[in-house]
Amino acid sequence: MIPIEVEGTFGEFSYRGKTWGSVFLSTDSRMNEEDRMRFRIQIADMYLDKKDKSNVRGKGYEGMITTNGKSYLIGGFYGQAFDVRLETDHGKSNLSLLVSQYADPELN
Repeated sequence: MIPIEVEGTFGEFSYRGKTWGSVFLSTDSRMNEEDRMRFRIQIADMYLDKKDKSNVRGKGYEGMITTNGKSYLIGGFYGQAFDVRLETDHGKSNLSLLVSQYADPELN
């Protein structure tokens, strides 16, 4: 896993031989970039493996990532919606993001 470009709530990354885009609709400022990247990677696995929920655990938190399979358009970004519900050392935390698998331009 080598991130291409991930800055804060929006970014692109490479994983499992594919390029992904993601945008956080809501986040927790106490979450570091490494944790946000873990969520993105786990969501990419869910997307490719066609799962609608997955447990998540990290240092100081644990919870569940879920999706209802719906996709949304926010500005110029279109992606499937995922919710992250966590119990943290600081209490409950809820994050939402859109993730999209980019098409390979070489296929066109």
